[in-house]
Amino acid sequence: KVMACSYSIASLTVFSGNPADHLVHRMTHRVVRGTLLACGRPDGRLAALTTAESAVCLSVNQASSIQSLGATCESLTIGHNPYKLPLTAHAVFLKGARPDYLCERLLSTTSPQQMEEQECDVEAPLSPTKSNMSTPVSKARSSGSLLGEFSNLLADANGGQGLEDNLVFDMIRRLVHSEKMEQQKDEEEQRLRRFLNDVEKDENGEIGFEAFEAGFQLLGKTFDSADLRSIFNEFDWDGSGKLDPLECKMILGMEMGDLYRIAQRSGSHKAPCRLHSVEASQESFFGEALLKTAPKGVRPVKLMEMQNLSMQLYESRIASLQRAVAFFVLFHELGKRVADFWPRVSFGMLGYSIGR
Repeated sequence: KVMACSYSIASLTVFSGNPADHLVHRMTHRVVRGTLLACGRPDGRLAALTTAESAVCLSVNQASSIQSLGATCESLTIGHNPYKLPLTAHAVFLKGARPDYLCERLLSTTSPQQMEEQECDVEAPLSPTKSNMSTPVSKARSSGSLLGEFSNLLADANGGQGLEDNLVFDMIRRLVHSEKMEQQKDEEEQRLRRFLNDVEKDENGEIGFEAFEAGFQLLGKTFDSADLRSIFNEFDWDGSGKLDPLECKMILGMEMGDLYRIAQRSGSHKAPCRLHSVEASQESFFGEALLKTAPKGVRPVKLMEMQNLSMQLYESRIASLQRAVAFFVLFHELGKRVADFWPRVSFGMLGYSIGR
């Protein structure tokens, strides 16, 4: 719109495309000498957005590699991750005021191997020095490097299953390693039988909360009574106040991180989730409270996955809006400079208003 009244010699044609989806196969054939390609980059320093930034960077690099009359397009990226793509002409980095997420601190405090060896314990520090977790992350890393590091963290936590494995090859792995799955199933059955034999049951074979709490502690899983009540109520599907063997089997087959997520998500002991009861976070980084309250045995990487929804909401509500405002300022300045050019070179005879 700011170029709507421009003269034909300085006019432009605008196209839009999603660099994370259809930009390459819909728009890259239009790349010619003099083309300006401006793309916004999600913040790949957040684990939930790393693949999205990688897709955008791949599209920009492919478009920036096309030559026309010996020259490529002039590409520009705007984002929060302070890393400039080698093939881009310009890069604008937006300053942020938000605290770091837990995933950023996991990469900044220590190596993945050292971090995975530590468990969430209030008494034990989560880094070699106590001040490391409050130190901001400043190192610029490409989305490919970040994707590899997050994948290594997840692989160590999941017993060799990385980020790509979880998303693509999970079904194949289950088919190929059926024997291992059967072995795990037998172990779960043995644990269930041991649990049912040790706890007190009524005449119908159902378990009350007191017996469930006592048996759960015997298995070595550390949850407080309030969290166990939340888990108990979540799996008490019929609302009878007791658990049958099938419901117990569902609980015992879950990992500690998943059980902790259920305890935090739904609990009758927690305050009602109303807007007026939400307090502003005073954490030095998002996830600090999770680290302090998580039961022993829950690894930090599992807590990192619990923040995926928050990262996606941050991207769709805040970060994308900041990039949009940056584009508005950029294109307004571009149109204003072109409009100011004509009166200056024609001694005021030519000119137009960008506000029309």
